[in-house]
Formats: sequence, C-alpha cells, structure tokens
Amino acid sequence: MSEEQNGKLEDQSWPELKLPDLLYTDTVQQIHASIENEWDSLRQSACQTAAGRALWNHVVHDPLAELFAGETYLRSLYER
Repeated sequence: MSEEQNGKLEDQSWPELKLPDLLYTDTVQQIHASIENEWDSLRQSACQTAAGRALWNHVVHDPLAELFAGETYLRSLYER
C-alpha cells in the first residue's frame, strides 16, 4: 500500500494514530491475515497485548510491539 493510501486510512478514523509503513508490506499483511484466520482467541490475545504495549510506548520500550500487534489490533485498542 502506498504512503498516500496509508495516510488516507489514518486520516479517516484516528488522525493521531500513526501506523508504521512496515505494517503495510505484503509479508506482514499475509502474516496477520493468517493470524486472523488460523489462530484461536487465546493466541490472538498475544496481538492484543502487543497492541497495548505499542500504545503505551511512553512507558514500555518494545520496538517490535507495533509489528506484532498489526493494524487491526492497534486500531481496535485505540478506539476503546
């Protein structure tokens, strides 16, 4: 997904939520698609935990949290 498309997605719902470009690579999108389709809710909770760590980055230093959480879980947690 191009930066222009990425920016449009961010501007539509939560402009203050900045998602890294790495989340929009084909490889990462394929991984998160398989997580959505193949993992049970217990395993998916690991993505929710990563999203929490990513959104609390001012307290928790976890440079890979956004990558592990993925767009779906970051947006979902941010909306709460």
